[in-house]
Amino acid sequence: MSGQRQRYIVQKADISVANLRAEGGLMTPMQQSTFVDMLMLEPTILNQARRVNMPTTEYTINSMGFKDRILRAGPAAGTTLRAEDRARPDFSQVKLNAVTLMAEIHIPYDVLEENIEGQSLEGRIMRQATSRLAVDLEELFITGDTTHTIEVLAQTDGILKMADEHIVDQNNADIDRPMFRNAMIAMPDEYLRLRGQMRHYISNDQETMYRDVVAERLTGLGDQMAVTNAPVFAFGVPVEAASMLPYDQGFFTFPKNLIFGVYRDVLIETDKDIRAQELIIVVSMRVAMQIDDREALVKYINIKQP
Repeated sequence: MSGQRQRYIVQKADISVANLRAEGGLMTPMQQSTFVDMLMLEPTILNQARRVNMPTTEYTINSMGFKDRILRAGPAAGTTLRAEDRARPDFSQVKLNAVTLMAEIHIPYDVLEENIEGQSLEGRIMRQATSRLAVDLEELFITGDTTHTIEVLAQTDGILKMADEHIVDQNNADIDRPMFRNAMIAMPDEYLRLRGQMRHYISNDQETMYRDVVAERLTGLGDQMAVTNAPVFAFGVPVEAASMLPYDQGFFTFPKNLIFGVYRDVLIETDKDIRAQELIIVVSMRVAMQIDDREALVKYINIKQP
């Protein structure tokens, strides 16, 4: 490639990438919302979780509900309910603490031409980056552990670390229908009234194994599981694969019971290393992960490796 052609390409790259930033790298509210929307649309648990836009890096969500019976027999005319019969709502708080994450992308000059000639560099980078970032965020969302040996996964505790109220131990047995049955029994009855909104989440390989279990039935449903990608259920609840779940674990809950917090400041900044002949794009964000109600989540452990 001629020097003149290369300078032309890098100039176009600078112009295109400049559209990604505003006010020194801070995205506008519309850009930030678009970026996060792109993340949430990727096929991960994030697109089912409850998204909370955090006005500060430490944010508290207040919730209220009634877990016990509030209806009482009506008192005699002219009297009120006894003090002990009066209901009070249950109040709780969920605290979100955002952690800072960063991605640094280096693009050599000699691969810029194809990206620029065919389509907007901005759009291409955003699509490719958000696809990978969504997978990485799901991994942190699920397997984060402050004691983890991988630094990025040690930034915060994820779902599997936080889930400790209800456990179904498969004792190194193959995935099977009784595992899901035991989770349904372990789930408090007050949540099962809305089982149509719940999900069993397991790894990709375990979802394939469970499909195989269902496919063994000599029925139309068995044939369907073997030859199509139709949804698979266990006791009326969808069984879904989450690519970043370890093969030996999973969980059963409401998707909206999982909280993904996003602090409003998302930064996208660019630079150019003329000695290394690279364009550099840095994405940084502050996010938080939390379970709204840990009583409403059952964790699977020790599922046998397929």
